Amino acid sequence: MRIFIGINFSKSVKNELSVVSDELKRISKKGRIIPRDNMHITMAFIGEVTEGDLGLIIDAIEDTHIKEFEIYTDGMDLFKGKRGAVCYLKFKENKDILELNHRLKNQLSIRGINFDKKSFIPHITIGRDILVDYEELLKLNFDSLRIKVSCINLMETININGKLQYKILY
Repeated sequence: MRIFIGINFSKSVKNELSVVSDELKRISKKGRIIPRDNMHITMAFIGEVTEGDLGLIIDAIEDTHIKEFEIYTDGMDLFKGKRGAVCYLKFKENKDILELNHRLKNQLSIRGINFDKKSFIPHITIGRDILVDYEELLKLNFDSLRIKVSCINLMETININGKLQYKILY
C-alpha cells in the first residue's frame, strides 16, 4: 500500500479551496485541477509499505503530540518541473507547522520508517501540469484563508478506475 501522512481539511475549508481551484481553472490554458476532496498538506510522504509497518507509523503519529494551531494562506505560486508546473497555495511563515513536521519526521526516524527527505515546504497542491500566465496567477488574492490544524492523518493512496483517491487509515 502507498501511504503518506497529511493534514486534512474541514468541509468549510474544502469549500473555500473549491473557489481557489475554480479561479485557477478559469485562468489556466491547460492542466489538471486537483479534486477538492484530494486537497491536503503532505507532512511526510512514505510510499510503499506493508500492513505490518502501519503500527509503527501510527505510534509515530501518536508520539508526535500535536497541539492545535492555525495557518494562513499567502497566495499562489508554481513549482516548475520537467512535465509542467504544479500550482499550489502557499502559507505565511509559521513555526508551528515546521516544528510539527520536524517532530513527526523525528518519530518516524526513531522507528526506522523511511520517508521522502525533501525539504518541507507547507503547501496545498491545486493543479498539476498547469500552463498559466504567471503574472495573472499572482494577481489571484487567496491570502486570507485560515486553516485550523488539530491532527494529522495516515492516508492511503488508492487508484480507482484511473482516479486517485485518499483513504484515511488513522
